[in-house]
Amino acid sequence: MLLSVFSTWGQELTFDHSEWDFGTIKEVDGVVSHTFSGVNATDKPIVITRISTSCGCTSTDHPTKPIAPDERFEIEVSFDPAGRPDDFSKSINVILNGDRRQTLIIKGVVTPRPRTVEDDFPYYMIEGLRLSRNSFGFGTIQNGGMQSTVVEYVNTSQRTLHPKLYFEKQSGLLKVELPQSIAPNERGQINIMYDLTKLRAKYGRLIDKFGIEIGGKRSHHTIYTAAIAIDNFDEIDYDTAPVASFSCRTHDFGTLFFGGQKVYRHRVTLTNKGDDPLIIRWIENKPQHFFITLPVGTRLEKEESVTFDMVLQPDKYGSAEINDAVSIITNDPIRPYFQLKARAKIKME
Repeated sequence: MLLSVFSTWGQELTFDHSEWDFGTIKEVDGVVSHTFSGVNATDKPIVITRISTSCGCTSTDHPTKPIAPDERFEIEVSFDPAGRPDDFSKSINVILNGDRRQTLIIKGVVTPRPRTVEDDFPYYMIEGLRLSRNSFGFGTIQNGGMQSTVVEYVNTSQRTLHPKLYFEKQSGLLKVELPQSIAPNERGQINIMYDLTKLRAKYGRLIDKFGIEIGGKRSHHTIYTAAIAIDNFDEIDYDTAPVASFSCRTHDFGTLFFGGQKVYRHRVTLTNKGDDPLIIRWIENKPQHFFITLPVGTRLEKEESVTFDMVLQPDKYGSAEINDAVSIITNDPIRPYFQLKARAKIKME
């Protein structure tokens, strides 16, 4: 029985059904397909101009020639379940005569494939040692405090490993608790910690990059960690605390032209809206494309303001699309870390 009717400019396509449920399928079994059948029940030819799908996991095969009156046709729809466990529902839009559409639906449930060691530990380090992660963002850490995380490991080799650390970039504030030996097939955790407990005036970005060495050989991957050191606000009075108020957060310089040594500037005003003094603790004034003229150590009393420039010189960059940021740390406890962002399009004259 014909169930689905679609009209376009007085024409009709009729499908035997417009929805198909694959039921439960297994991810490991690969691509599944279903054929939607229909007929042109009109007295004029109909052209399937194109078919669009709601996901790259879905593909189709359809007639490219006009479908004659009373002619039957088929649209084959294929779904690839790889990397898509659980329920799915995908739309297939059949575009007719250039501007009308019929929506077909496929759905079902994907049973995920069993996870492998490579799934759980995707980073192969060296000599059979694999890790679950290789980068960690700790966010902000107060002076006097600490933050820790763990990375899981597995030894897939049949021998005991004796790992050692080596650093390519070191802040001096990162502690890594690496086991002295790892038995065959052993799983465990490496503790990673930023320790600022002995510091009272450390500000800015902390970056570390290290790897693992076994038997004098260095790992294929390195581990990257980052954090931002800020004031300790444990005893702050939030009722009187400084409040940093910037007149803008993002400025679009628009289209600029390379050449002529011209420097473009945008004025920004910073005001302290709190009672206690506001202090600029740190500025990462090393982005790729622009800088600001606000000095580190600037101190603003209640309702005091300072005006500074966001500066960009196109001559330094050539043709490019710029989307960059300068990071600022203040003693504002609500938002100690702030970014001023700049955009621009640089073109050759």
